[in-house]
Amino acid sequence: MHQIRLAYFRPDLAIIKEVVTVGLPSLIKGLSASLLVVITNNLLKIMGGDDALSIYAIVGRLVSGLSTPQTGIVQGMQPILGYNYGLKQFDRVRKTILYALGSSVAYGLLVWGVSMLVPSVLIGLLSKEPEIIAGGQHALRWMSFVFPVGGISVMVAAYFQAVGRAREALILTLGGVLLVKLPVLLLASGLFSLNGIWISEAVSELILCVLALRMLRWDQKKMLSVERLTTSSP
Repeated sequence: MHQIRLAYFRPDLAIIKEVVTVGLPSLIKGLSASLLVVITNNLLKIMGGDDALSIYAIVGRLVSGLSTPQTGIVQGMQPILGYNYGLKQFDRVRKTILYALGSSVAYGLLVWGVSMLVPSVLIGLLSKEPEIIAGGQHALRWMSFVFPVGGISVMVAAYFQAVGRAREALILTLGGVLLVKLPVLLLASGLFSLNGIWISEAVSELILCVLALRMLRWDQKKMLSVERLTTSSP
């Protein structure tokens, strides 16, 4: 019988540091997303009043709900990536990323199409007020462009997080909000008022998508180099 000793509960600072470092991007992502929502709400209050805030609350909740399967793909992908990366099964890592990205984009295109064709039906699931349905259709059509590309930067950041690359994950999470999403939101709202707010998220995600894919491509080239060295060594 194995005896549990008090010494086993002694904190291991190296492990604690690693856990905090790897988990930090998720914490930063949540905090920065909250900051972005606060700023967006204030801009909506100034430019559109209570009606714009109500529309954003409904449409934002709808977009968040419809994005849940993409979040599920990310969460299901991470342990597979971490396990196979640790075993240096890089071919499995590449296949997992490819399948996850393909599934996310395919689902995003499907939801985008539905949102463009029948936005009133989707909004009607959460609100029966005619003003919200009428104004929300326009907002949802603009915001729905986020679906095909919205999961890509999150997925690539999750990949870096799963393989212990916290710096790259932070670049896509914290940098994505402070250097991309916030400037795009302020610029678009200043130029196009409410329409700029509705479309700013999709524009930001498109920029982050390009950046994330470039970072992933660079990382995969590096992985291939390591794989060749591993297979060629005696």
